[in-house]
Amino acid sequence: MCGDDHVSLNYWRRTPTLVQKKFKRNEDNEGRILFGSLADTYPFPKWLISWRLRYALTEVYPQLRDVKFDHVWGGKLAFPLNSMPLIGRDTDYDDNTQEDIDGMNKYSGGGVWYATGFAGHGIVPTAMAGSVLANAILGIPDYSLDEINNVSHHQRWQLFHEYFPPSPWNGSPVSRAGAGSLLLVYNLWDWLGKRGVPLPPLPKLW
Repeated sequence: MCGDDHVSLNYWRRTPTLVQKKFKRNEDNEGRILFGSLADTYPFPKWLISWRLRYALTEVYPQLRDVKFDHVWGGKLAFPLNSMPLIGRDTDYDDNTQEDIDGMNKYSGGGVWYATGFAGHGIVPTAMAGSVLANAILGIPDYSLDEINNVSHHQRWQLFHEYFPPSPWNGSPVSRAGAGSLLLVYNLWDWLGKRGVPLPPLPKLW
């Protein structure tokens, strides 16, 4: 995996040189580049996404200016107000009962678990979040010690829920426009910096 240091960073990698499909070799996918870019708070039409991706791609590989895109897709990123992922349990949908099963304290009241808001950095943290939530649902202790307050938590998800809980206010109705305006400023800073304009550094968003 390769990438740059832009705020709306570009990242890319080659696909596997040999793809197995229905136990047969598929030579058509050899040498492809999987290229990701952009950070948006509004959905955009595919033609605009394609144009912006081509612009970003040719900055990295000018020789690929006329290459054809086989697949293009886009979506919105989830940005919490504090840019920290939201990992925990929504108790509004269950009775929050617990029972001791095989010596482990397991939840037996159903419930909704969530892991969201990775602010564009979800490739590695989502794997961590999946492990944390799996342990929580199965009741497998993964003890962690809060050395500052000298508190031992039964499971790691409780740390996220205690220190980075979901905000009761999500910034609506100005959150999307505000985040989009902020990204626009940072993208402009990236664009001017690549053209040699001396600019003071901006605070990191995450």
